Amino acid sequence: MPALPRSDSGLTLDGRCILAAIKGLPEGEREAFDLVSIQGMPQTEAAEVTKAYPPSQAPDAWRYQMSGHTRGKVVLEVSA
Repeated sequence: MPALPRSDSGLTLDGRCILAAIKGLPEGEREAFDLVSIQGMPQTEAAEVTKAYPPSQAPDAWRYQMSGHTRGKVVLEVSA
């Protein structure tokens, strides 16, 4: 079987299609994908995440958590 064509990024056509599909997901689903696939969070925990915030929005995350309207976990995204 011949090799799939590659882009300048070195990704195969399949790899580029997967990345395009991920980018096309709604924001919440992209966040869940990131938590599970990239950060290694168990799927059961990622399913409970209501919203993820960058550190610059920590006060907003706190207000949202304390508002009583959350149905799951509120996460602060921290770079490694």
